[in-house]
Amino acid sequence: MKKTKKDTPLMYISQPDLKVENTSNQKDYYSKEREKEREAERARFDPHFQREHFVTHEKKDNIDEDVTHEKAVHKPFKDMSIYEKIEYVMNIPFYLPKVPCEILTESGTYKGVIKSFDKEANVMTLKVPGVRQPMEFAIHEIQKMRLSGM
Repeated sequence: MKKTKKDTPLMYISQPDLKVENTSNQKDYYSKEREKEREAERARFDPHFQREHFVTHEKKDNIDEDVTHEKAVHKPFKDMSIYEKIEYVMNIPFYLPKVPCEILTESGTYKGVIKSFDKEANVMTLKVPGVRQPMEFAIHEIQKMRLSGM
């Protein structure tokens, strides 16, 4: 059945005759190919983005097949190494607030925001509230790191 357009409502005041435009109501769509492209792009830029492979045993038309499936997996923060945790916190998008961290070292526990990370020297700079100068820590000194603002 073909849809027909209804007449414009009758009004008892003078109105200009406006032309009705034909528009498409669908503006967004979902495509599996587009999702695969986004995953590939995310994997290229995010070092913590991983793929999980798993095999399922399927039976089609009396034929047994082993089918490999892929699933995108992000590594949990608690399972990352200290180096990966610092990289993760430093790569948070600019439009999100800086995440406060709690760092446990041999000399004590410090809470603050990571300001910089020198990969070559393996030194991290932490801005602690109430202290004027940022504190520097070598990666090997850090025993534990935890996000305290989440």
